Amino acid sequence: DLPAHACSIAEQCAKQLDLSFCGIDLMYELSSGDYYLIDCNISPMFVNFSYASGIDIAAYIADHLIEIAVASSKQQSRSISLLREIKDIISTDPEIRKQLWKRK
Repeated sequence: DLPAHACSIAEQCAKQLDLSFCGIDLMYELSSGDYYLIDCNISPMFVNFSYASGIDIAAYIADHLIEIAVASSKQQSRSISLLREIKDIISTDPEIRKQLWKRK
């Protein structure tokens, strides 16, 4: 969880670039407690972090994007069902997971 001022930096950056999804890199300065924007990735890749940490970042992102889609009145229910199905297959099928890790 980020403090409100760090979230604000990320949100403002995404808004300025007209991005609904991106990866934001922030640097935290211990002495001042300030956060600084380092990088904005319009196509963020979390494979290396997932591999190193054992955390399924892609599943968390997929869940979040599905929640956004559900909240949007413009999304069709079939599209949302398909997104959920794809996410479940990718996160539970060991062969697909192996192939994704090999691409690293």
